[in-house]
Amino acid sequence: MKTKIISILALLLTVTQGAWAQTNTYASEGYIEVLTAQNGSIHIHGWASDQDCPDTPIDVDIYVFSNSDGTGEAIAFKTTKANGSHPDVGNHAFSTEVELPNTTQTTYYVRAWALETNSAGQRLGGGCQMTIAAQSSATIHAVTVNAPFAVTYNANGGTGAPSTQYKRTSFNLTLSSTVPTRDGYTFAGWNTAADGSGTAYAAGATYTGNADLSLYAQWTHHTTSGIDWNPSTNSGTFLMPAYNVEVSTELWYLVDEEKTLAENKDAYGTKSDFFLNRTLTANVWNTFASPFAIAAGDMEKYFGAGAKVRQLSTTSVDGTVLTLNFTDATEIVAGQPYLVKPAANVDFSADGKEFEGVDLTAASATPTATTYVDFVPTLGKTAVDGDVNDILILNTSGTLVHPTAAGYMKGFRAYFVMHEETASLARAFVINFGEGETTGIQPIRMENGTTPAEGTYDLSGRRIQGQPTQMGVYIQNGKKVVIK
Repeated sequence: MKTKIISILALLLTVTQGAWAQTNTYASEGYIEVLTAQNGSIHIHGWASDQDCPDTPIDVDIYVFSNSDGTGEAIAFKTTKANGSHPDVGNHAFSTEVELPNTTQTTYYVRAWALETNSAGQRLGGGCQMTIAAQSSATIHAVTVNAPFAVTYNANGGTGAPSTQYKRTSFNLTLSSTVPTRDGYTFAGWNTAADGSGTAYAAGATYTGNADLSLYAQWTHHTTSGIDWNPSTNSGTFLMPAYNVEVSTELWYLVDEEKTLAENKDAYGTKSDFFLNRTLTANVWNTFASPFAIAAGDMEKYFGAGAKVRQLSTTSVDGTVLTLNFTDATEIVAGQPYLVKPAANVDFSADGKEFEGVDLTAASATPTATTYVDFVPTLGKTAVDGDVNDILILNTSGTLVHPTAAGYMKGFRAYFVMHEETASLARAFVINFGEGETTGIQPIRMENGTTPAEGTYDLSGRRIQGQPTQMGVYIQNGKKVVIK
């Protein structure tokens, strides 16, 4: 079978933005009647036919190159079919538009090929499309278009305006997120008029127009004056009305673990930038509660790489054994209690552990309530009242203990309160921390190490008279005993 390539020729064309131009070029079996260009695209209209199959529409491939000899990969490509009505050649007309890439280049090079087909309109194999490198220079032609639309930025009295951006008709443009600076002023967005009377645009907004755009920075003048200084951090803001000189724009406040939540609120009110007086110990489970939320994406920032954070999910009592089950937590909700095991010590009062844009007066403690135990957060120094035999504290050994006396717990921690019926039964505990980590059965002791109750009990909570004689696990004077 014969293999044939039908080339479509074109000529050099220069147009202005938005205007159309035309050139006619005859070829033995192809004819370009209109070749036009705009800011964002090139349009080709013509016809192509195959003498072997005069009634069969054929494919036309359009290539756009950035170099004049058409080597390398095309930067734009489109296939169309010559199947439209034409007064001279029947159903062999084609018309298509190729979008230009969003670059600043103004001259592109176009090559078009009609491809041999069979009577079913299918492309033939065997190299029926000649490679680009084998074509003569007469088959490639230049199209010159206007430069893309320019978006320019004017700092309007400030410094550091973004560089010019460019946009073609077929594309939306994301405006630069870079913003200028100006002493004594705060950046307030962009506007098409220097005095702010035009159209406003935010940094990073989307520009969809098809025209050049000039943007002017808008500024808000600082008008607070006086001294606002925090001795605990030795930083603050000092503004002089006569000169409007700003010494510092950052003012941080320490939320103290030794003060109650009310005392912290009285000290700081609605101030918005804080850090916590709280340190987490590495490689052990720490109870933790915060008056400020920590998003999932910031967990590593606050707790370190590899840290584990857990929340209480369910509890159960089997005889005298209280079981606490914890699951993974992906974020910290303000005011709720958690367990945290960091890989290294975490000091929340150090740099990088700040909380910005928050309102301390909105903080409130929300216990996690389960069937047998409540997990209670502290958002400041908190009174722990009631019967000490109802209260459990997690110590640094991962052991639950009763406090020796009612008193206070420091802030940004949590403790457990057993329900009345639970406290009357529980003599031992199990904590499942998740991922297979568990304490096993451990006796519940007082904080000073003494046992809260004497005697021997089986795991169903039944008191055993004398010494146990049958095989099994028992709790004897608060200790686990195994009879084999």
